[in-house]
Amino acid sequence: MKKTVKTYNILLTLLFLGVILICFLNDVFRFYKVPDISTTENRKPASKPIIDFSLLDPFPKNYENYFNDQFPFRQDLSLMNTLICFFYFHQSPLPKEVELGQHGWLFYYKKESEIYNGKLKLDDWQVVSVVKDLHDRTLMYRKKGIRFYVAFAPMKAEVYPENAPFNYRRAPGGTLTDKITETIRRDSVIQYIDLKEGMLKSKVYGRLYAVNDNHWNKIGAFYGYSEIIRRIRLDFPSVKLLTKSDIQFTARKTPPGNLAIMIGLQKYLYETDYVPNFKNKKGQFSIGTHKKPDWAVPIDNYEYVMNTGDSTLPNAVFIRDSFTDALMPFLGESFNKSTYIFDGWRYLTNGAIIDDLKPEIVVLLIFEPHISHLAGVW
Repeated sequence: MKKTVKTYNILLTLLFLGVILICFLNDVFRFYKVPDISTTENRKPASKPIIDFSLLDPFPKNYENYFNDQFPFRQDLSLMNTLICFFYFHQSPLPKEVELGQHGWLFYYKKESEIYNGKLKLDDWQVVSVVKDLHDRTLMYRKKGIRFYVAFAPMKAEVYPENAPFNYRRAPGGTLTDKITETIRRDSVIQYIDLKEGMLKSKVYGRLYAVNDNHWNKIGAFYGYSEIIRRIRLDFPSVKLLTKSDIQFTARKTPPGNLAIMIGLQKYLYETDYVPNFKNKKGQFSIGTHKKPDWAVPIDNYEYVMNTGDSTLPNAVFIRDSFTDALMPFLGESFNKSTYIFDGWRYLTNGAIIDDLKPEIVVLLIFEPHISHLAGVW
C-alpha cells in the first residue's frame, strides 16, 4: 500500500513538473502556436517581454502575463472548462461576469445585479441632483421650443424575474431606479415615460428580451417604441404610431448575444431573434455629419440619422445608448427626421447639435444600470 502511494506521488510530481516545463519547452521549440487573437477574450495575447536591466521592476509581472497567455493549449483547456461548467454542471464559467438563470437564460452580473439586489445606492442629495438636472434640462429645452422626454429601458431581470438566477433577489425596499423614478414623478415639469410597466404588460405577446444577451430583442424594442410614441402623441398627434398590422415579425436563428460571447460559448449557443418586415417602410438610414467633440473621437457610432421625407411629421433627437439600436427602425418611421446621438454613456445635453438641428422633440433614453451616470457614478 505504501509503495503504491509513493508511486502515485512520484507520478503526480512528474506530471506537475511536466505541465510547468511545457511552457518553457514551447518557448524554445514552438511546437504549439498560440492564436494571434484570443477567441474568448477578443484580444491579442501578451508578447514575450524584453529584459531591461535598467528597469527590472515591471519584468516579473509582464513575464507572468506572457506565461499565462502563451501557455500551450490554454484556450483549449479554458474552453473545455467552460463547456463542462455550462452544459454538465449548469453553471456559469464566469459567475462574476455572467450568471446562468432559469431555463437557460443568461444575465449580466456586475452592475445589473447590484441594482436589482439594492447594493448600488445613491445618497439622497445625489438623487435630488439627478432630478434637478432633468428638471433644468426640460426648462432649457422648453425655452428653445422643444419638448423633452425621459425614458429608462428596464433591465432584463425587472421584466423577467421568473427567469433570473436564484441569487437575484430584488431589494425589498426598492431599487435605486425606484428611488429616482419616484422622485421624478413628484416633479410636475419632467415628462417621464414609464417603459417598465408597458413591457410587463406586453409579455403576453411574446418574448421581449434575448436569452443570451442583456438587451431586448426586436419584439421588445417594438413595445418599448410603442410606449414612447404613445406618450409623445399626446403632445404631437401627427406623430405616426406603427401598429402590429404595419409589421410582420419573422423568427430567425441568429448568433448568440454579448453574454454568450463573454463566457466563450458563441460557437455553441444561438439566439432566436425576430426580424421586423415593414409593409410600407419610408425611413432611410444614414451616418450623421456633425463633427465629433474631441473626447468623442474614439466613438464609432456617435451619430445616426433616419429620414422619411415627410415634412408633416416633427423632427426628433434621441440621446441614447445601445438599447436604442433595436428601436431605431421603428422610431425612424414615426418622424420626419430622427437623429440618434451616442456620447459614450455620458447622456449630455449635446447643445451644439440640438441648436443646429432645431428639433421639436428631444428624448433622453437610458438603459437602467446607467442612470447613475447622471450623478457622476459609473
